[in-house]
Amino acid sequence: MRGPGKDIDSDMYNRRFMKALSVLERNGFGWGMIYVVTKRSLARPLDVFYYLTNLKLTGGFNMNPVLIYDEGRKDVAITPGEYVEFLGSLFPVWWKYRHRYPDMEPFRSLVRNIMDGHRSLGCVEAGDCAYHHVNVAPDGGTSQCGRSADWGLLDYGSLMKRTLADILQDHQRGQLAERILLLRDGECGSCRFWEICHGGCPLDAYSRHKSFMHKSEWCDARRGFISNYFEPITGVRFEPHDR
Repeated sequence: MRGPGKDIDSDMYNRRFMKALSVLERNGFGWGMIYVVTKRSLARPLDVFYYLTNLKLTGGFNMNPVLIYDEGRKDVAITPGEYVEFLGSLFPVWWKYRHRYPDMEPFRSLVRNIMDGHRSLGCVEAGDCAYHHVNVAPDGGTSQCGRSADWGLLDYGSLMKRTLADILQDHQRGQLAERILLLRDGECGSCRFWEICHGGCPLDAYSRHKSFMHKSEWCDARRGFISNYFEPITGVRFEPHDR
């Protein structure tokens, strides 16, 4: 269960983790997990899937790509293409037994959006975070989100000195709204998946280009997975509503 790192007592961590799960379940709590797909995951996708699903999940289960911004961690980082192939190895099994594992992401959200006609998108896909999000640190400092706070970006000042209304209308937010218009008419103009991606997270774009005004490289993973696996296996093609 414990990920890569130095001097980690995995045995102790795993025993405590399993004990904590039993406490939750005895007391009627649901629980879920986020599994971070790293370079070390790529050789055994189905082993990872079966191990985690055999923990008797009663809550959400996310398979997210690791986001590494340190060029020295090439032993951990994966590419969008590798993430596509990892998900593609799992999807046929999940699709066959989807009623057993209904809450696995990103598969559940894609079914809801492509097959059921819902538009239930997370913050990194919705394209509307400009004026709807705020991260508040323990000291009252505010920023766009947890990731922007970690990087020292989009700092909106302290709640001790500014009202929440002022923070939510901070002039820096305008560039995030402008980004959506720029991508829709530019880089993403011909993409039929715009409605379920919107160029991805602006923080991902910044990590690669030092600018918010580009699409995320992880858009390639979403597009590749839908085109190469989701649509052929389900037999359902995504058709946009607003194009």
